[in-house]
Amino acid sequence: MGIKLKKNKNNKGKIGKKIFLSYIIVILITFVIIGISFSKISESYILDSTKKEISLKVDKITKVVKPLLIKYDKDPSFKISREDYNQTRLRVGGFGIDSQIYIYNVNKDNIFKLGNVPDNKIRKLVTKTSGRSGDIVYEARKVTNNEKIIGYVIVIAKIEDVKAINKSARRILIIALGISSIFSILLSVFMQNKIGKPISKLKNIISKYKISNKIDQTINTGDEIEDLYNAFIELTNKINSFSQNQKSFFQNASHELKTPLMSIQGYAEAIKDGVVKDKEKEESLDIIISESQRLKKIVEEMIMMTKLDDVSEIFTYKKEDIYDILADSLNSVQPVLDKNDIVVNFNCEKGSSGEFDRDKLTRAFINIIGNCARYARTKIDINVNISGEFCYIDILDDGLGFKIGEEKNVFDRFYKGEKGGSGIGLALTKVIIERHNGEIKAINNINYGALFKIILSLKNNI
Repeated sequence: MGIKLKKNKNNKGKIGKKIFLSYIIVILITFVIIGISFSKISESYILDSTKKEISLKVDKITKVVKPLLIKYDKDPSFKISREDYNQTRLRVGGFGIDSQIYIYNVNKDNIFKLGNVPDNKIRKLVTKTSGRSGDIVYEARKVTNNEKIIGYVIVIAKIEDVKAINKSARRILIIALGISSIFSILLSVFMQNKIGKPISKLKNIISKYKISNKIDQTINTGDEIEDLYNAFIELTNKINSFSQNQKSFFQNASHELKTPLMSIQGYAEAIKDGVVKDKEKEESLDIIISESQRLKKIVEEMIMMTKLDDVSEIFTYKKEDIYDILADSLNSVQPVLDKNDIVVNFNCEKGSSGEFDRDKLTRAFINIIGNCARYARTKIDINVNISGEFCYIDILDDGLGFKIGEEKNVFDRFYKGEKGGSGIGLALTKVIIERHNGEIKAINNINYGALFKIILSLKNNI
């Protein structure tokens, strides 16, 4: 029962759309991951950079403030003015942010202030070193003179200023990702067309072939689509060859069937009408029987070929001696050999056992030897050698051999040589040999005639 495929017009260009959407989804996922990762890494980096900048700033301020604190220690009326130290800018990640500077004397009295953090909060940080407290990042440094503490320097940066830098970096990233998105979308459209168009072209080629059996376009993409096109071309060539051979077969088969049928009909009518009598009547009956057997053989080969096409056709493998199988085959074609005065040189030792389907393999050898018998002049050689798990069989005759290129076609179904029969025998033989895990090929022998080389596995799956 055939499977009906539903036509869906909405499926047109579906592969191209899937490719486009795949690119967009990959781009979006990539950008989201980059954005989140960048935000986290950038925030951590900027915070670390801010701490380092604060530390450097504290070093500089300490050097500047130390002599001022010494003066203050000697004269408490001395005032540190902003003009004495006015460098509050920090450079973080290529951006500038303002820092806050607080200077305390040894008694933790604020003597200099550039910032708006409450004094009580700063006093808590004086005895600490560095870190983060709420919405600020800070570092506190003791100022000493001859190992005597004379004051404290604290530099602070606000977290909101640090986050502002991160926001600026994110804006730059968003702009960069936006530009990248545009180029990525253009690239995805290009790839969609690059993949989708050849597929559409291949579809049109197949559609036209269904109507006209002609192919007037080529696909040269250098990828799997071109491989698919080449596979389609190979398939169409095989279909065309099969169709042509099938036509030839039916023409040959009709002739092969018609001739013996007419002969049978003619002799049967002659016997019925009493035209032939006595000895002639017996000869006519022999001809009728012979032609009937000929018809039966053609029909049997056609049925066998149909069965072997079915993978469910059962092969029964049993331990058999290849000598016995070849001997049975020779006995079956002996009448033909005797009629044509063909001598067979049979070189095979008994005991060469393997796992074979005896009946089917016998039929295969009958077809090969029978083919050789039609073309041989005086003899046929059969040589058998066993090596490891394989059996090597050469069957050759001393005829004229194959015509140029004919050895490539002799195993094609319905192919019929100059003296060929139905065009099924050797095709059937090839199928049987291959179902025995074997190989068969036909070549022109160097010295004379046609040579069939067969390799059989001695072990098959039972």
